Amino acid sequence: MASWLEKLFREHGVFKFPRSTRNLPVCRIRPLRGEDVEACILIYQLNEGGNFSGGLDSFRRTLEEGHSLYLVCEENGEIRAMGGMNIRYCGNDEMVELFFGMVHPDHHHRGFGTAIVLARLCILPAPRDEWQVRMHSVADGFHRKFGFHPYEVVSDENGNRIVRLQLYLSLKGIARCRVVLASAHILVDCAGCGIPAAIVAAPPEGNPLGTAAIPPPPSWANKQVNLAQAAFITIVVFCTFVVIVGICVWYFKFRR
Repeated sequence: MASWLEKLFREHGVFKFPRSTRNLPVCRIRPLRGEDVEACILIYQLNEGGNFSGGLDSFRRTLEEGHSLYLVCEENGEIRAMGGMNIRYCGNDEMVELFFGMVHPDHHHRGFGTAIVLARLCILPAPRDEWQVRMHSVADGFHRKFGFHPYEVVSDENGNRIVRLQLYLSLKGIARCRVVLASAHILVDCAGCGIPAAIVAAPPEGNPLGTAAIPPPPSWANKQVNLAQAAFITIVVFCTFVVIVGICVWYFKFRR
């Protein structure tokens, strides 16, 4: 009951589609292959400096260690965008971490960034309830268009401003992502690719740019009943009490 009410009155982290989904480029999205690594490193280096600094070694490790799934967006045989992801199960929470989502600077504002975000969401398996999708971003304004909500701002070891964001995604949201990509003639060729998953006892503390660790849950995301929910529950309880009292009065006055 409390979980249902929390979703009903949830103000932050609600998944939505940005306007950029109306003009997505026709492309193919597939898992990273060995021959794509250098192209992805080049995309990272071309974005470095203008948006952030440092972190190339961490990025290279996530490409090579195989603990994450990377998707690349391909147009005319060229890599236009990329993005990594993995899954964490922590108790009853189903968490997805998105990281290192980047677009080649020559192809910014064409919809590749939107496509690579939706592609990573659309390949998620069905959740028991809903996915908690988390990311650390230097481009938080872009991700807020999808409903990602910032809950913490930190600085990494290179002095970059990192915004930690979270989004809730249901099975219905996953299905909508698939429909939008299909209607834009974007092929997500990821059948059977598998998303690396791990079970963790507790969220680790600290997280530099691009690592796949899970930050501590934000206070607003702990599914506590807020004031609006408390008011709603109070009204429901009061009405229920009035009905019960009315039934009792009617029974003892007219049925006896």
